[in-house]
Parts: sequence; C-alpha cells; structure tokens
Amino acid sequence: MAIDSQTVFDLAVIGAGPAGSAAAITGAAQGLRVLQLEAGSFPRHKVCGEFISAEAIALLRSLFSASHASELDASICISEVRLQAAGKTARMPLRRPAISLTRARLDLLLWKSACEHGVICKEKCRARAVANKGDEFRLSTDEGEFGARAVVNCSGRWSELSVPSHKQADSDQKWIGLKGHFYESASPSTCDLYFFPSGYCGVLPLRNGPDGMVNAAAMVRADRARNFEELFSLQPQLQERARSWRPAFSPISTSPLLFRQPQTSHDGVLLAGDAAGFIDPFTGDGISLAIHSGIQAASALCGYIKNQLTVSQAIESYDRWYRSNLLPAFSNATRLRRLQGLPRFIQRLSLSLLNIPLVGSTAIELTRVRGASEMKFVRI
Repeated sequence: MAIDSQTVFDLAVIGAGPAGSAAAITGAAQGLRVLQLEAGSFPRHKVCGEFISAEAIALLRSLFSASHASELDASICISEVRLQAAGKTARMPLRRPAISLTRARLDLLLWKSACEHGVICKEKCRARAVANKGDEFRLSTDEGEFGARAVVNCSGRWSELSVPSHKQADSDQKWIGLKGHFYESASPSTCDLYFFPSGYCGVLPLRNGPDGMVNAAAMVRADRARNFEELFSLQPQLQERARSWRPAFSPISTSPLLFRQPQTSHDGVLLAGDAAGFIDPFTGDGISLAIHSGIQAASALCGYIKNQLTVSQAIESYDRWYRSNLLPAFSNATRLRRLQGLPRFIQRLSLSLLNIPLVGSTAIELTRVRGASEMKFVRI
C-alpha cells in the first residue's frame, strides 16, 4: 500500500509493545486500515520481568499468527511463585501455569504478526506529535505526516507523547528499574521474588540446562542501589544465589518509575498499556493488562469507525471498561507493595498467611484482570 501525507488510515497505533501490537492486530482483524508506528527497531530489550501469565498466554494465542504460536508451547512452564523476604519464604502455586518469554522475542513476534495481518508497520519512525483536527488526527513523524480517523497511544511512559503525570503517589521515593540476563545452570522452574525494605528483584528461568539463563528484573529505590552489584547486597538469599551468575549482556535500567492514577484518554486519543497506567511489576500480570487494554481500545474505536458509536461514546465505553476491569488490579497491587515498608515481624506473618494455598492464590487473583474469561479475543 503506497502511503503519503494525504492517506487517512482508520486507526493509527503509536508503539509496538504488547499493548500497541494487540491494538493494531485487533483493528486489522476487524477490517480497519491500520498504521503502526514504532520509534525503535527489533529486536530490543525492555526492562521487564518476562513473566507471561496464563491470562496473557490465552491472549497471545489469539493474536499470534499460526507460524508463531508454537513458541508459546516451547517456552519454560512456570507453576509456582516463591516470595522471599525477612528470611522467610512463601510458596504460591499458580492455578494455571505461566511461561517465560523474553520481551525481545515477544515484541518481535507480535510485530511480525501485525505485519502478516495487513497492518502497515513502520519501525524507526517516531511519532513526534498528534493533532486533533476534529474529523481526523494528523500525526507528525520522522517520515512525514500521516492522517487517521482514530488513534491509540501505546508509546509507554517516556515518549514525547506522554500525558502529563499527576503528582507521584510516593513523591519522596525515587524508584528505578533494572534488568539483566545471567547464565545460571540448574535453575528452578519457579518465579522467585526477593523482597527487601527498598525494593525487590524477580528471577525467572529463560533457558534450562548447563548453559541455562535467567532474567533478573528489579525495582529499587535509587538512593539504595543503581546497579545489580549494589542490589544483590541488599538481599542475603539473592546475593547467595547470584554468586555464580555471569551476565549475558550489559544490564539495562529505566528511571524514574512513577505510580499515578491510570488515565484512559487525552484529547480524543485512547491510552493503553503503560501510557495509560504503570502497574507494580511484581504482580506478574503487566503484559496481560497491556494486551487487554490494547484489544479493548481498538475494539471501542472500531465501533466508532463503523458508525456504531460516536467518538465520545467510544471513549466513554473504553474508560468504563478500564475502570471496571483493570483499575482494581492497580489498587490491589499498590496495597501489596506497601507491605514492603511494614515491620519485619508483620512481613513474616504475611508470608506465613500466603503459604496457605487459598490465601496465596486469592492474592494473585486480586492483581489480575477482571472478566478476562469473558473477553472477546481476536480469532485468527
């Protein structure tokens, strides 16, 4: 399809993370002419726990092209989450197994699937500005200007299109994110979360065997640690485990991590993924929430494009769905994060309670998308 500044797409999606590609594929599957813009290129690393929950697996099976879905079955199966804090461990079996898959591979597979579904995909093409002209949007990019009847912003927290943040909930604490891949032989098939007073670190196996590899993703206060060496010293159990680790690549970081009330739209543009709201990563369902929001945002705008809804009704429909199905997960995650700041004996008591299967599984479910089983997945 030849495009120029006069071309007007039905839907433009900014960003090619899980939310962006989910929105683009959903729009294309419903017959829309879709443009997807990505500022970077593939493959690329992102600061991410790389934990794919059962909810996210179901979504990915519906979004991936048939040629890519088999990679989900080849991934390591995760059936248990282990929380380690204050010298105590809580073992929380997952009702439905999760998997591990690197963000570099996940984003690439979703991007390829979007291309195969007829989405006009442009990488290394940063969206600089979006102007609402009333009857259409004009997008200024590195490759010129494009038009679209509707836009979903999935560009994350730090793009030039980021919506001005409300006051940070914990304004006296500056959080940063760290991520690295490390070689580790004989890794357990569990998701291990190591908590300490100033943050936590999640460790997930990516590859088993003598040349095995794990992903370590952490959230830590900037005044306590700025690299993994400093971070490991904060948690004795993690420090002991990491003694034999060798880095597979130079660790990456992102900062600051800001927690604010989610926002679903801005000047007529729907927001999805981290552009809408950033959930505490330790919940392990961030990818699922991002994909859900991308699918729902595109579906709402499809109703507008097909003249089934007015634009205001589409925006209201998405906002209502988001607040009913995703907002509770954000609120519950915030409550759980605050347990880190409680006295040691209360942390130990909390972990004892989480060792009770019903309590542990309920805590996990509280940070998941409501009504996920009723979601209308895209069928390829």
